[in-house]
Amino acid sequence: MTEKPYRILRIPALNVACYLIYNQKEAILVDTTNKGSGTKVLDMLSDLGLQPSSLKLIVITHSHFDHAGSAREIKELTGARVVVHRSDADELRNGYGPLPDGTRWKAKVLVALGRLFLKRLGRIPPVEPDIIVEDELDLNAYGFRGRVIHTPGHTDGSMVVCLDGGEVIAGDTVFGLKEKEIFPPFADDRQALLKSWERLLDMGAACFYPGHGRKVSREELQNELPLAKIKYGKQI
Repeated sequence: MTEKPYRILRIPALNVACYLIYNQKEAILVDTTNKGSGTKVLDMLSDLGLQPSSLKLIVITHSHFDHAGSAREIKELTGARVVVHRSDADELRNGYGPLPDGTRWKAKVLVALGRLFLKRLGRIPPVEPDIIVEDELDLNAYGFRGRVIHTPGHTDGSMVVCLDGGEVIAGDTVFGLKEKEIFPPFADDRQALLKSWERLLDMGAACFYPGHGRKVSREELQNELPLAKIKYGKQI
């Protein structure tokens, strides 16, 4: 069996994770977790024998504080180019990504409380994106066989990274919390999110690495999709 020309490293933080896709010379970071994670990412690169300049791209799956909080710091430390979808670009520039709607009652309560009392929660150091994605971005020019793909639903500008080996770095398009639903507890457009799931399955995605929780298999997503359509298929 031929070894894949890249590896995936999960970098955990408080209740969230980002992912490093790397080979012997180059790397791409998918999300940055919360503020203050720059040193951890540099340490990971060093442990892999890579220089800070080896990091070519910082792909922001969406602009929420727990995914984009260290984008500016890591950009300044490495010189990597920040990639975001057009719909979330202004939120990065402004340093604020509003909380999405809850899809389940507990999440709806948390969102309501957060919007009422924790307005600073969504604040991040503002950063100017370097690459704006409309639908897709080919990663071959950056040393990796794969694409960044627009998968709206969690936010209007949510994206995932699809590698040619079938792995999907999913951000919050898929959740992997133990004994919980795979369908995200927060989403601005539930119908769009279901369509994004269908698109990824149609493309042949084999497994999903979420920002929250464990790896999710293709079979798990396939099994949950019809149930999610019944439960979340109508937008409120």
